[in-house]
This record gives sequence, C-alpha cells and structure tokens, in this order.
Amino acid sequence: MGTELGRHVGQELERQIREYKPDAVIIEHLITSRFLPYVRRATDAPIIFCEHNAEYLYETQIARQAGLSFNGIMRRTQVSKVRRLEKSMLEMAMITSAISDHDREMLQRLAPSARLYTLPPGVDMDYFTPNPAVAEEERIVFAGVLFTVTNTDGAECLARRILPIVRASD
Repeated sequence: MGTELGRHVGQELERQIREYKPDAVIIEHLITSRFLPYVRRATDAPIIFCEHNAEYLYETQIARQAGLSFNGIMRRTQVSKVRRLEKSMLEMAMITSAISDHDREMLQRLAPSARLYTLPPGVDMDYFTPNPAVAEEERIVFAGVLFTVTNTDGAECLARRILPIVRASD
C-alpha cells in the first residue's frame, strides 16, 4: 500500500475508532500492524492480535526456498525486520491467536511473555455440506488460503503426489 494511500486509510481508521469507541481492536495479520499508531492515537482499548502464522518463520522458509535468487536475497534481508515487528506486536497485544499449535509455540518462543492461544480454522458444516453424489471415501478437504506459496505447494503436492499413491493402494 502506497504511503499516501496508507496514511489516508490510517486517518480514516483513526476517525472511525474515535467515533465508534470500540471496547477492543482486532489487528488481523502482521501486515496491518502499520496502522497501530493510528489505533493508539484514537483509543487505549485492548489490542487482540490475530497472527495466523509465525510470519518470521514463513519469511525464513520462503528465503530458503528461493535460494540465492533476487527474491531469496531480498527475503533474507526482511527476516530480522519481520521478527522484530512480530515480537513487538505479540508483547503489546492483550491476547494473540495463532491458527495452529505449532505456530503458537513458535510465537511463544519469540515472545515468552505474550498471551497466546490456538484458534484453529473452522468450517460452517451447515453451509458447506458434502455432495451426496460423491462417495464419502472420495471426499477430501484442503483447508487453507491459496495465496501463500506454502499452501499452494501443499495443495499441489497433495493432488499430484500423495493422492495418486493413496488411490493406487486401494
């Protein structure tokens, strides 16, 4: 988000927080922490930080996978910055949620004093009902957003490598 647009969004956020006076503010993902100064000027309400993944680990993994490419080198330069920012947010937040026990444990190591909880992803089973025309043993669910490299790699590995082995074992 450009500097001017980011400032405009932050100022609007600050205005709305002052107007609506929330009891708590939820900051979703580390990337939105850039708006924290606007939030803090508007209120002293507790911060709830929803950090789905340990972002510093994600950056480290992407840098490693990218090797010595331009992207890999750029990612390596960002790892310590992301780690510091993530630690700061964890320590400042009243509570933080992570999407898995593993991420919670990694975040807890980063900020031992942080109050962290695992909040696993959920599915509305009343809305997402299985197709009765598909046999139960043929159903599979991949729960994850597909805009991250790790999830797209995982889904592709499942579809191309693992499922053929499973099907062949029948």
